Amino acid sequence: MTREKLPNRRLQITSRVQYLDIFAQGRGMDFDVSFGFNKRHVLKEIFLSSKSHPLTPLLNDVCILLSRLLQNGDTIESIAEGLGENRNEGQTLGAPSSFIGSIARQGVTVQRDVLGP
Repeated sequence: MTREKLPNRRLQITSRVQYLDIFAQGRGMDFDVSFGFNKRHVLKEIFLSSKSHPLTPLLNDVCILLSRLLQNGDTIESIAEGLGENRNEGQTLGAPSSFIGSIARQGVTVQRDVLGP
């Protein structure tokens, strides 16, 4: 499968991603992620903007993998829907079960803001 060549100058939006790990006694993670778009304003690239987080190497790899999925035909909506959630019995929605889900959900939000209603 070939990857879509993105223009050198493209729309990019940096956004703060927040993730609360329910197993870490309520301590949250905050980091900045940039979302890059193709000419049609479809999300095709994700990369870590803040480089001072203790999990920077892992977060970088996650962003690369998400970008490869997007550039090979997946959508940010389907990626976000396919990731786990922490939800109570009977609930239809829950918090993302990992920071990967938090990144994907933030990507969905940014994509919707760019494309509009």
